[in-house]
Amino acid sequence: MTVGPDEAGAPPAPTIHPAPRAWAGSLARNGAASSERAARFRQQLGLPTDRPIVLTGHQAAIWHPGILAKYLAADAASHAFGAAPAWLIVDHDTNDHTSIRFPVRTAPGRFEARTWAAAPGIAPRGDERERPPACNAPAFHPTPIPDVAPAAFAVRSIATGLTQIHETLDAHAGAPSAARQLAGALADLMAPLIPRAATVVATDLARTDLFADLLARLRADPGACVRAYNAAAAAHPHARIAALSDRPGRSGLELPLWHIPAEQG
Repeated sequence: MTVGPDEAGAPPAPTIHPAPRAWAGSLARNGAASSERAARFRQQLGLPTDRPIVLTGHQAAIWHPGILAKYLAADAASHAFGAAPAWLIVDHDTNDHTSIRFPVRTAPGRFEARTWAAAPGIAPRGDERERPPACNAPAFHPTPIPDVAPAAFAVRSIATGLTQIHETLDAHAGAPSAARQLAGALADLMAPLIPRAATVVATDLARTDLFADLLARLRADPGACVRAYNAAAAAHPHARIAALSDRPGRSGLELPLWHIPAEQG
């Protein structure tokens, strides 16, 4: 989904691309696993092989309702088109996965955002270069909910929501990483609206045979990878993706990879 104001300057409205009417055709072209290699890839990620998959996701965090809309749309589309919903947790990003923002009323008609630093010992919104990605960060028992007078919340349901977030984070504090803790917490929080779907964390992709094959091809011809990446970026200028350097040399050739140091976490 993309968001932008209309020509009259009205508040931003969501734009769905491609339009929902085109989804059925796309799913028909990308249905069940079409080869042994594709089936193995899905199996290694715990995804079904016998039907199309409607995949959505976001970084590991307690996100805002705009992200929830994607999950609701994916669930509705999967039911409408005989597909399977699946969720992707981008666990290798250094986003602030421990801060939870909520609105409070400071005066009649005036509001401001407050931040609950939910993980003990981690300052909210710190330098992302110093923050470990959620895949390397440990799960945690959440800190107490900020002491806010009930009347100060923008709406009464915020207090209930924060309590539910605290309870589900604590229930998943035994997870192997903060990313998987948040994945479990998010599934619990969405349970009244949609059933849990197959969940994949992004770093799981590196454990598949397909990823190993791609890595081998990249090592064999890194220049071809850079050229293909730059061609794709140039074909979609609206995405504003910078081209990679294709200059040969020790530090000149860039590859589209994330490096996650083992000691960061």
